[in-house]
Amino acid sequence: RLFERRTNAATIIQCVWRVVMAKSHLRYLRRNFLRRKYFSTLIQSIARSMFARRRLRRLEMSAELNIYYCNKMAIRIQCCIRQYFSRRELDKCLQLAGEKYLMKHKCATIIQSIYRGRLDFRRARNKSLRWNKAAIEIQRIFRGKNVQRWQQTKMDAISRSVRERANSEHAKSLTMRHAYTRSPELNKEVDESPFSDTPSDDELLKY
Repeated sequence: RLFERRTNAATIIQCVWRVVMAKSHLRYLRRNFLRRKYFSTLIQSIARSMFARRRLRRLEMSAELNIYYCNKMAIRIQCCIRQYFSRRELDKCLQLAGEKYLMKHKCATIIQSIYRGRLDFRRARNKSLRWNKAAIEIQRIFRGKNVQRWQQTKMDAISRSVRERANSEHAKSLTMRHAYTRSPELNKEVDESPFSDTPSDDELLKY
């Protein structure tokens, strides 16, 4: 009986000890599980927060990059548009300048042509005047010589006709004198008609 009591008591003690040890081990396991769970949760939260921060940073960086690239593209588009309008304005200015230059060149050409035309007209007029003067001088000299020749020939013809007339009249007068000397009775009947045909001074000057 004592052995059985001791055996039962030892068994009860062992059971109680095993229960206590099991409870302590269970507490340890539970504590360890809770600690692991806590640390794992903490690590997960830290990791998630880190990843979230990285992601947020990446998003911020991507947003900044998007904003930067959007601003850059907007600036480039604005530059292209401003360049297009500036080139358009420059083309208009160059076109207006070209038109003004062409107008000035045309006006200058017209003025030069008018001035050169007047100079050519003056030169041609002076040349024609000189030629006219020279022609008039040549005509005057030629006509003067012709007039002198014509007057000389006229005077020669007049003098020749006068000589011939005078010679004929002289011959007639001589014949009449001879006839008068031969027959004095015929003195009263002398015909003076040949002497009436002598040319007057005005008729001579008409030649």
